[in-house]
Amino acid sequence: MELKSTYTYCTVTLAGLLIFLSLLQISNGFIINKRSSGRAHSNNPLHSPALLKSSTYGYGEEPDSTPLITFVTGNTNKLQEVRMIVASAFDSAFEVTNMELDLPEFQGDPETISKEKCKMAAQQVGGPVIVEDTSLCFNGIGGMPGPYVKWFHKAVGNRGMYRMLEGFEDRTGYAQCALSFALGPGHEPQTFIGVVNGHIVEPGPDNDFGWDPIFQPNGYSTCFSGMPKSEKNKISHRSQALSKFKDYLEENPHILDLIKKENTIARAKSVEKKGNLAALVSFAFSGPSNTTLPFII
Repeated sequence: MELKSTYTYCTVTLAGLLIFLSLLQISNGFIINKRSSGRAHSNNPLHSPALLKSSTYGYGEEPDSTPLITFVTGNTNKLQEVRMIVASAFDSAFEVTNMELDLPEFQGDPETISKEKCKMAAQQVGGPVIVEDTSLCFNGIGGMPGPYVKWFHKAVGNRGMYRMLEGFEDRTGYAQCALSFALGPGHEPQTFIGVVNGHIVEPGPDNDFGWDPIFQPNGYSTCFSGMPKSEKNKISHRSQALSKFKDYLEENPHILDLIKKENTIARAKSVEKKGNLAALVSFAFSGPSNTTLPFII
């Protein structure tokens, strides 16, 4: 009796450990923000159920004729803008889902940062991805804050960044988007740069999207945050980078077929992992005699 109890205890413990390891591996591709206590982000109102369906990776279990690209971001404003631009300019050539990943903060110029983030994102997502790195550069102080604008904005806000130019006559600057695309793990990213020149203005009461309240593009009488979204999306740095991505797809029409192929591979891996988890659960409750071994973890 004691031996049987020991066997049962060891079996359940081992099964629990294997299930934990499998879940840990799946979480690398699951739509989870590591900073939010493991809560899935599939309840984001911007997510399309038709895109996410029931898959761990954001790929449905049934084949879809429309290529799917994962935009790696946790910023719902960026996601909304990208979807609006794609819907209006790309004629439904592909659909965009998103995933929030806790990627390292790389150092270097914007293009290098974007490429490195894209490589790592493709590895974790397991399929086609786009990643962007955004910069806001003040010409009067040598291009700062540049690609580190996110951290400047977080530390001092729009008014603090505006005050960085106190004492400087040159208040010109430019917004830049370095957008990188990779077909999947092991593929070299392609990067597309979009730039809008303008000048830095005193922020008003509107605290819209990030630093939009302090950047006024040349030729316009209002800052980004004062424009209708449809107008901003025609001229923004993000729109220009996506326009170059569109040109790339038009010049290389086979890329869309390759995206669909990578979608199929990612879908198959997702189903395989679900099958492995089901086998582990069966092992935990039925024992090894009723479970196919070995497990693939």
